[in-house]
Amino acid sequence: MPPFPVEPDGAGLAAIADLLANGAVEAEVAEVFDLEEVAKAREAGRAGQAGHARGKIVLRVRH
Repeated sequence: MPPFPVEPDGAGLAAIADLLANGAVEAEVAEVFDLEEVAKAREAGRAGQAGHARGKIVLRVRH
């Protein structure tokens, strides 16, 4: 899918949510960390910026 512009507002986020829900696009997740592991997540993010990882770093927040 080619890149497409999305405004950072409710309508733009709703459009992205619809694409994800319908399976038209998938989010590529590199790693998932619990919130308590934020230092590890930051290090993984630095490695990704250096070109050593693909996908997004996710912080999991538990209730």
